[in-house]
Amino acid sequence: MSFPAGIYAEGGYFFPKSVIPYQSIDNKFATGGGVFIEIKPQTKFSIGLRAGFRYASSKAISYITPGNTPSDDGYNYNRPEPIDLNCKQNYFVLPVKISYLFTKSIFAETGIETSWLLNYNYVKKKPEYSWRIGAGYKFSSKMSVSINYIRGFKEQEFGPIRYNGELYIQKQQNQTPMFSLSYALFDFKK
Repeated sequence: MSFPAGIYAEGGYFFPKSVIPYQSIDNKFATGGGVFIEIKPQTKFSIGLRAGFRYASSKAISYITPGNTPSDDGYNYNRPEPIDLNCKQNYFVLPVKISYLFTKSIFAETGIETSWLLNYNYVKKKPEYSWRIGAGYKFSSKMSVSINYIRGFKEQEFGPIRYNGELYIQKQQNQTPMFSLSYALFDFKK
């Protein structure tokens, strides 16, 4: 039995799914890092816990109706106006994952991720839960890379986001393909 521990860095394409009518989201990126520890009861199977921070950014384009707007023909219409809401999200994340080594180098992994959104006064889901599934490659006993698809179980609602003096709430379901590089600094053996 061994207990490798180390650091990791991650980066991915953040494309949350909008759950608000008449809204689209421009996809951006997510990046982060932290520490990990694994429990390897045998050579092919491991359980890992990570603790780290993640920054995710996206831009929501919503349409609001500001009130009666006079038109060229003299009538008043409620015309929707687009507004851009920059959604910068800082998370503390605790992923728990199970890995299985198929060959000497190739592995599959899955797990649950618990995260807390830190930089908004209003957050509906505290904590937020996501599932993850992926595969990876071990370069050595110390270094590995993996790609995971991470998706929230439910939508997240947060805010306020300020735009032209007004406050808005954003509602979305998070999803990200995430690339991760891990390096074990220690390997405690029992």
